[in-house]
Amino acid sequence: MKKIITAIMVLTLAGSLTACSAKTISGETAPAAESSAGESSIASDDVKAVLGKWNFEYNGDQWVYDFRSDHEAYIFFTGEYDDMYFSPDRSFTLNGKTFSEDDYEFENGKFTLLFEGKSAIEMEKTGHPDDLYGEYLLTGGKYKGRFFKEDDDNEFAIENVFFTMNDDHTDIAVQYVQPGFELKPGKISIQVPGTERRESSYEIDGDTLVITNSSNQKLTFTRKQDDEQTK
Repeated sequence: MKKIITAIMVLTLAGSLTACSAKTISGETAPAAESSAGESSIASDDVKAVLGKWNFEYNGDQWVYDFRSDHEAYIFFTGEYDDMYFSPDRSFTLNGKTFSEDDYEFENGKFTLLFEGKSAIEMEKTGHPDDLYGEYLLTGGKYKGRFFKEDDDNEFAIENVFFTMNDDHTDIAVQYVQPGFELKPGKISIQVPGTERRESSYEIDGDTLVITNSSNQKLTFTRKQDDEQTK
């Protein structure tokens, strides 16, 4: 996963990339953080116009870039997830093993599944706490270790993992932090792990953002509409 994320950011800001693809991730975002100065240093309408979520397609996968402020950005990628799902009888399947409604707890939007006396997975609804279906934030259990590893040296740190349970499939959504992000009038720069800081230029025209990376490739982003789902 680290190589995929790095590759996408290098494509955007440096232009050197070998072909790769991903089946992955998105969801609702975490609360915006303040910049290192304690507050946003945004002073340009040009910069303000870039803020928000932008769609970008690469190798058939849909990516979402979320520019929160002039010093805060996230990467989202999304796809279907076959490892867990609810069935019409309210049973829950995880990693090929099916559990009945009596095997798990679901109360006030909090879902907990115990397996052999230990927490297998804990999730919490992001909305509509009485509805079994919908979007969950992964909060605990052994299954969380699949995504959050203490020895993981991935500088593109995972911020959150979401699962959206539909009546016929499940979507997974992962939110990554973009390290070293800085947005200035006409310029975007990032810190790609293991390399020097990279900078690209951009132009914005309404709902279209065109970034020109250091290899003079023009990449087109489309503003994500408010009624679109992130995933």
